[in-house]
Amino acid sequence: MFRIRGQYISIMVMFAVTLHLFWAAVILLDGGNALGATGIAALYRYFHPTAVLIAVLTSASIFTIVGFTSKYPWSVLFLIPQQILLMMSAAGAIEAIFISQYADGVIRAWSFIAADQAYSVIAAIGHTLAMVMFVLRRNRPW
Repeated sequence: MFRIRGQYISIMVMFAVTLHLFWAAVILLDGGNALGATGIAALYRYFHPTAVLIAVLTSASIFTIVGFTSKYPWSVLFLIPQQILLMMSAAGAIEAIFISQYADGVIRAWSFIAADQAYSVIAAIGHTLAMVMFVLRRNRPW
């Protein structure tokens, strides 16, 4: 975490916001090809057509920014949609590792996919820890 104008900002949370806004932009520009990416495909299973997926990714990012900049104790609730999306993407990555196949059907060794998709799982874990730190910092009496 770093501090800007008295507000603690988590690099992990900003990574997730940037990732989801980037995915939304890529889907908007070239949805057909982007939907085969493992992290996006895991989300597209539940959020389609593409306009709905773009709206979900963008909304979750905006909610997260609002949650992080708000000073209300309940603002941590705004981070939950982003967390859910990260967990869904991580689940898609873990599934790809276990079945040794990417979402678009390409078959590779599990170790290759694990090395390639590690960011997704690490991002979900890191975001969880960032949320915990966010709550702990908000509830400090000093």
